Amino acid sequence: MGAARTRMEPTRDFIRQYPKPAFILEADHHEWSLAMSRGELEVAQNYVEHGLALFEAQLRSTRIPLLTAHHPAVCGYGWGGMLLWLRGFPDQGRRHAGHALELARELGDSASIIWALSTRAHFHLLLREKPPALEMADAAIVMGKETTFFYALLAARIVRGWALVQAASANDGVVQIREAVKVLSESRARLWLSFFLATLAEAFGSNERIEEGLKTVEEGLELVQQSGERCWEAELYRVQGELLLRRDLSHPGEARAALESAVEVARKQGAKSLELRATTSLARLLDRQSDRREARGMLAEIYDWFTEGFDTADLKDAKALLDKLSP
Repeated sequence: MGAARTRMEPTRDFIRQYPKPAFILEADHHEWSLAMSRGELEVAQNYVEHGLALFEAQLRSTRIPLLTAHHPAVCGYGWGGMLLWLRGFPDQGRRHAGHALELARELGDSASIIWALSTRAHFHLLLREKPPALEMADAAIVMGKETTFFYALLAARIVRGWALVQAASANDGVVQIREAVKVLSESRARLWLSFFLATLAEAFGSNERIEEGLKTVEEGLELVQQSGERCWEAELYRVQGELLLRRDLSHPGEARAALESAVEVARKQGAKSLELRATTSLARLLDRQSDRREARGMLAEIYDWFTEGFDTADLKDAKALLDKLSP
């Protein structure tokens, strides 16, 4: 990640000399992608907001050259949606994710449409919404087969595999996710690979392949250290904790440490949705250990922070557990 920032210096120098809106938007595009990957969520959102405001004010009716595989404003709305979800605003994130696909279709650029479909599929995966995730993923796969947008096609296949796991076809889902992850890893397409590994590890758990899941988590955590892509570090720790509990309920210390790491990392990043998810898992463990008061206190604190998204799976799970923990 540090090398990526260093490589950006000549681009910044160029933009200072030629501050054209299209160049500035593309620079913002690079910066929000890098900041989000590093887990710098507020920084990333600031770049997204600046870039999208520039696009809407000056570039909406202009055909700009695409310097990457997809339109930067489409990415801004798509990744902006996931940033908003991560930061605890699911409803706002859903609107952003919808704007990405609307804009891509308006522009008529096939690569941007595939990117928007794949990104929206991942947004629904984050919200654990199987039918729309599968719908978006299948649309991206169909369209992706007609193009050379390799990354978006494989990312959509991972979502499809996840949806199969949710539909009780765990083995088929694991196969699809693992095959796509293998190709991405071997091709050194590491963007969000840590998230895909967390998804694969959780799918292994759903198929009662706990040791394979734990090995996959370790691979993901090693990648975090090597690459500096920390956006999904908390999710890796949460999945690790859940898998450790499933392996041995009688010795929960290691699982508790992993879940506490998940909460701590998410809190430092301001990733409220990941913090809620990890805290729910930790509170459930504390309840098993008869620490009901501590469990309720920590879960109520993060749940009460939220002001929207109460129809989403994570907030429903947290509310159900809070009700169970009530005296």
